[in-house]
Amino acid sequence: GFINAAGEWVIEPKFKHLKNFAVNGLAGALSEDYKWGFINAAGEWVIQPIFKDVSNFSDNGFAVAENVDGRRGLINAAGEWVIQPIFKDVSNFSDNGFAIAKNEDGGYGIINLAGEWVIQPEYDDFYYFDIGFAHARVRDRDYNEFYFDADGYAIVPINHQEEKFPPPIQWKSSGKVRELIGPQGRPLLSIEMVGDAEVVKDDRGQIIWPR
Repeated sequence: GFINAAGEWVIEPKFKHLKNFAVNGLAGALSEDYKWGFINAAGEWVIQPIFKDVSNFSDNGFAVAENVDGRRGLINAAGEWVIQPIFKDVSNFSDNGFAIAKNEDGGYGIINLAGEWVIQPEYDDFYYFDIGFAHARVRDRDYNEFYFDADGYAIVPINHQEEKFPPPIQWKSSGKVRELIGPQGRPLLSIEMVGDAEVVKDDRGQIIWPR
């Protein structure tokens, strides 16, 4: 259960496990028969315990949930599926409206808020999916590593083989700095030689390689 600063029970200890309360006032709770649901501040079930596993609710109002068949999707505060449980694994959505998902074959890709693949699940791993100009660092099944943008473009192969970039992305060089220019002439990334090492910065000037 939960106690207050005086050590008094504010939610009685009748649950197998509890998660912290989210900003929407709901906390994940594990029932006596080892099913997850969500309770309110009064300890009452708001979303019935029917799930094999759940995450905390994020600020976007969604939580990852796993059904009894071991498939994952996302639910809202009413317990309704907003992303159907068809994935082997799935993350919550970033601020840009994209989430990492894993299909039945174990491949990772990116889905949008409609549950559609934006980047096909053809990759062995996703290291992160950033906010802003969305990019992910991924590894394909030949162990090549790339950065992807939200439109599915391979922006920066880690080995920086420029010929792999699809149009309309192109390079612009000036001295020791190479800039990757995207649609409408927008700078996407820059690569600068610092000593013997390459430093990669994103469109906000933040260093993303090396990390």
